[in-house]
Amino acid sequence: MAQICVVCRTSIADDSVFCPNCGARQPEPGAVAAQPTLFGVDAARPDEADDRTVAIPPARSAPDRTPTPLPPSSPPQSYPPPVSPYAPPPAQSGPPAPSQPGGYQYGAAPGQTPYPPPPGAYGPPQYGPPQPGGYQYGAAPGQTPYPPPPGYGPPAYPPQPGAKVGGRGNIGRWLIGVGLVLLLAAGGFAIYQATRDSSAPGSAGLINSNTSATSTPRPTRTPRATATPADDDQPTPAPTDLPLENVRPALAGASGQLIYVSPDSYELVAVPASGGDETPLAFEDYSPFMAEDGKISPDGTKAVAYSRKGNGAVFTISAGDGSGSREAANLSDTVPYELIWAPDSSKVAFIVNDADSDDNSEQNIFVLDAGSGAISQVTTSGNLDTGPLSWSTDSTQLIYALTVPDGDTMLHTINADGSNERSLVKSYAYGAWWMPDGRIIYEDFCDPDTFDRGICLLDPNTSQVETLAPVGDNSLSGLSPDGKWAMLENYSDGSLSLLNIETQAIEIVAPAQTGEEITYRFWSLWSPDSAYVTYRSLDNYVTYAYEVGSEQPATPLTSESLIAWVP
Repeated sequence: MAQICVVCRTSIADDSVFCPNCGARQPEPGAVAAQPTLFGVDAARPDEADDRTVAIPPARSAPDRTPTPLPPSSPPQSYPPPVSPYAPPPAQSGPPAPSQPGGYQYGAAPGQTPYPPPPGAYGPPQYGPPQPGGYQYGAAPGQTPYPPPPGYGPPAYPPQPGAKVGGRGNIGRWLIGVGLVLLLAAGGFAIYQATRDSSAPGSAGLINSNTSATSTPRPTRTPRATATPADDDQPTPAPTDLPLENVRPALAGASGQLIYVSPDSYELVAVPASGGDETPLAFEDYSPFMAEDGKISPDGTKAVAYSRKGNGAVFTISAGDGSGSREAANLSDTVPYELIWAPDSSKVAFIVNDADSDDNSEQNIFVLDAGSGAISQVTTSGNLDTGPLSWSTDSTQLIYALTVPDGDTMLHTINADGSNERSLVKSYAYGAWWMPDGRIIYEDFCDPDTFDRGICLLDPNTSQVETLAPVGDNSLSGLSPDGKWAMLENYSDGSLSLLNIETQAIEIVAPAQTGEEITYRFWSLWSPDSAYVTYRSLDNYVTYAYEVGSEQPATPLTSESLIAWVP
């Protein structure tokens, strides 16, 4: 027979002592089961008789949790309140506790002596009232500040003993600084004066005290020419301390007329080379002649000039005095330059490039007939080099340089009408000139096996090259009209000299400069009879004339730039 658990009301075996479901102990057989109670009150089932006796087990007593009092002899303990490392110390009530010198009021209860804070436990600084001469760091109101740790807070610079604080001390320092600057300036000026005095005329120093153009000092070198006159035979430099403004030509025995811009009238004038009055010329615009865009013929009877017009150029022809000017030709989309008159004054050769070209691929030679004004194209291959371009002495052929496909530059000759073009030798010469005997003179590596630069003589009929003379530090700049003298410029010492092609003797036109500064000089013009040669010096912008074969110093000719020397 089954019975019911008195607790969970689960059906269990009749002889079970414990409920297998809730583990409650079951009453013995014949006893009345105790009913659950709610808050100590019986909760009898409504279907059971009220007079039934219920056995209620005795209640368990709760454990006694009353704290054991401390012995009377133990004093009360006091613990400091926890302090955040980022918070200020707790406020104190009552009068402030006495502070320790240099101490921080940290973690102290009222009435207790403070102790220094542990490392890293600094709170934000409390800035109290300003104290004289100190930085108010880490002090609560009414407390004595202490110096900040190194590198924390703005620095405080205590005044030095005896130093004056304020604007007057700064003014004094400024005055001292200004005095030192003035002292250094005076010393530098004294050194400058001493240096200038030592380089004045008559003392060891610069050759010219009035030199206006300067360059980097270079060592003096001797030209390696075949024949060089002795030092005592060389002409002395022309004096440069003379009044050279508005110098007028006066070369006794010189022939021909000099053409230049008058410093008085600012007109293009002609004056006899031996001296005389200026004769104004009829050129309305002489600016092309100043820029070498205009040239007067060798015989002085004609003049050709061009002016830029848009992307082209307009050529004009006139008489040698500028009269009868007329428009000869109009070139479009081209840029002309390098006018070269034929020796017989019949025509002018020039180079033309395409206006939109940035190389020499479209660069060719053209010729203008000075009589008819007609322009003809001589070369058509392009790739013309901007270097040598000159006429043969009979005015029938031209020599020029052409860039070939492999990148080398070759000397070529061609007839003035564009026929009979010939390639001669490889050369990188800047200039080449035709001699009266038909040979061509230029400067280059005459013998490719030696790699020594020299003055080369080329036979255009056989392409044979011979070396006339080594050039050393010189460069070949031109040839006299009679073909007897080669013009040399020395780029190391600024000297100018003439080489006699027949005897290989050298004449010094402008002596070498040995001072600390080298004045640049450049060749100007020859007289038509090759008796005089001129050069211009950039130290005083004066044109000098040298009489060939005289071995006398060059003399000032004019203070203006020469445009032409015509018969």
